[in-house]
Amino acid sequence: MPKRELQVISHAVLTNHRIVGTPQEPFPDSAFHMTTAALPDLVHLSALPGKAGDAPALVLLQAYRQVMLTHPEYRKQYWKLAKELEPTQPNNIAVLQGLADLALHNNLAGVTAAIRYLDRVRSLGGKQPSDFEQLAKMLIATQQQSKAVEVLKQGTNLIPYDAELYRLLVGAHSSLRQTRSACDVLRNANRLFPQDDNFRNLLNQCSPTEPPPGANR
Repeated sequence: MPKRELQVISHAVLTNHRIVGTPQEPFPDSAFHMTTAALPDLVHLSALPGKAGDAPALVLLQAYRQVMLTHPEYRKQYWKLAKELEPTQPNNIAVLQGLADLALHNNLAGVTAAIRYLDRVRSLGGKQPSDFEQLAKMLIATQQQSKAVEVLKQGTNLIPYDAELYRLLVGAHSSLRQTRSACDVLRNANRLFPQDDNFRNLLNQCSPTEPPPGANR
């Protein structure tokens, strides 16, 4: 099968799995008519040929979330579907994520609503780093540093290998003048991410007499 190099990944090739009679054979007309009236902007690849059956709404919601990250024109459909699902799925993490994203694009009241939605995601057991990061950033922006520290501590416990959570936690402790706690976080982050120059440089500013992580204060 013909191969071509990938520009974004070194030493990788992409195999063309399309089987054709001649190299220049055009795509069949059906390849350009794979959407449906019920789903005009996505292609349901796992649909059974000749059988009606829409993808579940929650699956579509997650698909729109993925697509809109690189194609923002899908964001309104993502919001619309999240709002439609809110009455029947008020505690679904994917729905709450969509509602939070919608709220964030409104005014300050929207930020307050987004905080509320993402806090519910957290309480329901969500474990996506981006949810904790976004929630903490909004709390810090609205002068709720103590709550941000609580959120970020939970995040680093659940997701110990997300460096951004540690960066935010150091900043939150520092804004509260909790130098010892900030240095504790930096020691832990430097241990987990020894390749990160930023953590190492900040840790060098900590006093060597600071108590080790977990010591009584």
